[in-house]
Amino acid sequence: MNEKTSNRGFTLTEIIVVIFILSIFASFVFPSFSLFTKKRTDQATKLASIIGFLNDTAINRKKTYSLTIDFDGKYVIWQTPDGDKSMSAPSLDRCITEEKGEIREGRVVLLFGPQGLNSIFKAYFKDSDSSIGIDYNPYTRRVRIESR
Repeated sequence: MNEKTSNRGFTLTEIIVVIFILSIFASFVFPSFSLFTKKRTDQATKLASIIGFLNDTAINRKKTYSLTIDFDGKYVIWQTPDGDKSMSAPSLDRCITEEKGEIREGRVVLLFGPQGLNSIFKAYFKDSDSSIGIDYNPYTRRVRIESR
């Protein structure tokens, strides 16, 4: 019995190569749908890092540093031992401080003294459908990022 079986079909290697080529093609063809969310998240993460940095630097160096948030120009300026730095924050929607409450326009100046920032601070970054908030707790001296 000499039966000849036909081996029609694709090998595993051929299937993997085709899937690889299609995935590369798809990554170029389809736009990034999370582009705006990523920008908003990056801005919130950077501001949270800046707050943590200023808090730690002020405590360690026993100096006062400031963080200025300008809602009209949508940017943030902060002092460092190396000089002033800034970042654009187009998704910045509002912030809340213990002293002034909710702020959506004008400027807010936070002072980080030798004991760090001594008041609760919250900031919200918003796009068309959702927002991300950062929350500074002066008792634990931690900054949290939370999606809403």
